[in-house]
Amino acid sequence: MKRTPWWLWTLATFVIICIWLIAGTIITAIVGASLPADTPWATLATDLSGFIAFFIATPFVWRYMLGRPVVSLINFNGRIQWRRIGVGFGVWFALTSVTTGVDALINPGDYEFTFAAAGFLPFAAVTVLLLPIQ
Repeated sequence: MKRTPWWLWTLATFVIICIWLIAGTIITAIVGASLPADTPWATLATDLSGFIAFFIATPFVWRYMLGRPVVSLINFNGRIQWRRIGVGFGVWFALTSVTTGVDALINPGDYEFTFAAAGFLPFAAVTVLLLPIQ
């Protein structure tokens, strides 16, 4: 793989940021106007929807402007190492679980353990679909 000049990396970064800010703002406005404003899942969907433009712009610029294979975004040897992704997820999950557990012990009044499917299912769908791209 040929070496990409620094100025092209800088230009590519600028292009990605511009696409993200412009298209992300438009997507966020459309999603925000089309969802109910009084539900937590709709607020989360509105907040995360702007990252869709970033998620699309990055591999597009990486491939067509920098001339690199998209898989090299994940790993420069050209292969996805699923074990490393799994380890990263496990570490993230463990750290989040420990910090949430400690916070629940320190501030027990901040947590209420209930289950309401009507509120949980849309929130879970938004989380599964949009949180990984953020």
